[in-house]
Amino acid sequence: MLMKRRKFLKYMSAFGALTVSSNWVVDRLWSMMQSGQLGHDLAEPPGIESWVTSVCRLCPGGCGIRVRLVDGLPVKIEGNPRYPTNRGGLCPVGHSGLQMLYNPDRIRGPMLRTGAPGSQQWEPVGWDEALKMIQDRLTQMRRAGHAHRLVFADGGSRALLKMIFKQFTSAFGSPNYIRTDEWENRKAAYRFMEGHENIPGFDLKNTQFVLSFGADLFESESSPVLFSRLMSSMRQNPDRPRGRLVQVDPRLSVTAAKADKWIPITPGSEGALALGIAYMLIQENLYDKAFVEKYTFGFEDWTDGAGKKQMGFKTLVLTDYYPEAVGHLTGVPINDIVLLARRFAENQPAVAICGKGVVRHPNGFYAQMAVHALNALVGNIGRRGGIFYRKGLPLEAWPNPELDEKALLGLSMPRIDQSRSRSFPLAQNLPSNLAGQILADHPYPIEMLLLYKSNPVFELAEPEKVKEALAKIPLVVSFSSFLDESSEFAHLILPDNLYLESWQADFDVPYTYFDHFGMGQPVIKPIGNTKPTGDFILEIAKALGGNVSRSLPFQDYFSVTQWAAKKVFESGRGTMLGEFDEAWLEYLEKRGWRHPRHKTFDGFWQHLIQQGVWVDAVPRRVFLKNAFDTPSKKFEFYMLGLKQEFEKHVRSAGRSDHASVQFALGEMLNQLKIQARGDAVYLPHHEPPRFAGDEFEYPYHLIPYEINVVGDGTVTNSPILLEMIGFRQYVRWDSWVEINPEEAEEIGVSGGDWIWVESPVGKVKVRVRVYAGTHPDAVNLPIGLGHTALGRYAK
Repeated sequence: MLMKRRKFLKYMSAFGALTVSSNWVVDRLWSMMQSGQLGHDLAEPPGIESWVTSVCRLCPGGCGIRVRLVDGLPVKIEGNPRYPTNRGGLCPVGHSGLQMLYNPDRIRGPMLRTGAPGSQQWEPVGWDEALKMIQDRLTQMRRAGHAHRLVFADGGSRALLKMIFKQFTSAFGSPNYIRTDEWENRKAAYRFMEGHENIPGFDLKNTQFVLSFGADLFESESSPVLFSRLMSSMRQNPDRPRGRLVQVDPRLSVTAAKADKWIPITPGSEGALALGIAYMLIQENLYDKAFVEKYTFGFEDWTDGAGKKQMGFKTLVLTDYYPEAVGHLTGVPINDIVLLARRFAENQPAVAICGKGVVRHPNGFYAQMAVHALNALVGNIGRRGGIFYRKGLPLEAWPNPELDEKALLGLSMPRIDQSRSRSFPLAQNLPSNLAGQILADHPYPIEMLLLYKSNPVFELAEPEKVKEALAKIPLVVSFSSFLDESSEFAHLILPDNLYLESWQADFDVPYTYFDHFGMGQPVIKPIGNTKPTGDFILEIAKALGGNVSRSLPFQDYFSVTQWAAKKVFESGRGTMLGEFDEAWLEYLEKRGWRHPRHKTFDGFWQHLIQQGVWVDAVPRRVFLKNAFDTPSKKFEFYMLGLKQEFEKHVRSAGRSDHASVQFALGEMLNQLKIQARGDAVYLPHHEPPRFAGDEFEYPYHLIPYEINVVGDGTVTNSPILLEMIGFRQYVRWDSWVEINPEEAEEIGVSGGDWIWVESPVGKVKVRVRVYAGTHPDAVNLPIGLGHTALGRYAK
């Protein structure tokens, strides 16, 4: 078949939005032309159109998507209108998924490094050969009693895949399943104050007032699409007064710009402001006395079992956090503190949300608690327009790991990152400690490291130290789809399927108040010789046999998704949003009606694949007497669980009598750099922010923040997203640092100048962007940019 050059170029231009220089697509188009599939008239291109539902996995939001295919080729991604988190909306990252799918820099098959670490000398290797290499090493480790020397660094799995990874690591006998993202550590405040292990859901569409502390809701906090939808409902509902949003943030973020009021605040002092608001609520009797008296513990002073009087939250707040003191700490005018507290109390229901901007400070643990205490003071837990906890999916039948002697021995060993130890009793994961511990062989050497969506060389401070640590490990396996800074140092790269090529299930999205089970399915066969990491881990489990295999009795990840879907079907809960929307579901369920659409699991499964999601959208009614799983069975201002946690670690060191326990506790608090003493340790309070070095040599706070189109940096292989940064930031294909105009003038720099941003642990060279929305005491640096030139588009 002959085709003129002009027609060929027209057809290639039509596919321009689909890919950039993808050899695979060019080959596919050429074969279609030769076979006559393209026809002769490009004005009406031939082909069969179809749509497939799936779930986006490019950020924690997990939006439902619909993918348009022509002749089996994905050509467009849009939001799924039936998916409860995004309801048809989709952010730029979600729309760009095809650029990731067709990216020419994707690793197309397993690779074995043949040169020195970082040498980029690779050769292809078969999946069976790679499996045998890993199986042999793991078998040797277990025989030698070294199961604990396996580290699984996971930076992005969710739902069922996360369950598989944790199960495999435990059954093998390693305590070192380490999350390299921040979500697990963000659950501590809710665990100690309410006894829940999940981040709660916020019923924002029915809220009247949102007080956000460092949560950039419209750009980077979990799901910007979800928050944009809920906040628009809150502000534009004709049936009730317009809701208000106040943003507390040292940086003029996207959310701050769209808020009704922006409160610029001294970096690291957000917890103090929350306590100052609590002072006004208590002092002016604006808090919910009935809720506090009946459902909380430790608000008033109390007496323990030994007859000793303990200080309560009220006494601490009224003593230390009066407006003048808080104004001095935060830089917020006293008038703003007073009015903010009154508006928060008057506009009920109201919620206080604590975001990444607070959690990332060294004092973020107590600041989170101070913010969440405001929710208890106004009694919005379990109320419409307030805070709800998801009931959770009915997956109780998930098998417990079978632990043989070798597994029990390995699990008894301390974690390599020192988390959950006497040194760091509150941290669930400490990836920042990995490099130092590995280099010191403390408390033991590491023999194998598995990296899933984790790039520690780029993500952690002191990258040269991390490289040295990776080079020391006998076997490093990366499941990355792209050659990133860490996979350069892997011995094996076993590329994961992209989310559009795999089965997947998604649930427990942060901040959602409803349960849902999203079903992602492959919309195209794998473009290269890639394999889902979940499948490969299950294959390793089968190859190891014994208790490891019995702990994961599934053929493949598809079998796991079907198992979970069947448990959801058998529960009799929820439905699929087709004929009824969320409002109708709530209307019917409140009246005792439910719409059972499927009599058999096969019918349920087929409909689930078609619709893309099952949802139990109606918030569960909360009976507050059973709502909290704390030692007191109430919401705890005075955190008995935190006290027990500290004392457990102290007593594990052999301290038993009261004097030695108190002395050891003081030592531990010094090591943790907690300045409070006495009862204040177990109450929400303000810890002064800490500098990493001398404050005169390093006078600024570094405020890292995420841009919607880049997120944490895992999507920077998409050229369209790097271009889109420039529409608002006026910078493309590069990084920058934001400096307050007055500070820029004082230190003698101008916009566009190259400068070094330096701390005691590293430095980076970037261009200056003079930005009036920067606090004078801070510099702002976007996360995720600045990758080394490993791929065609990274920089």
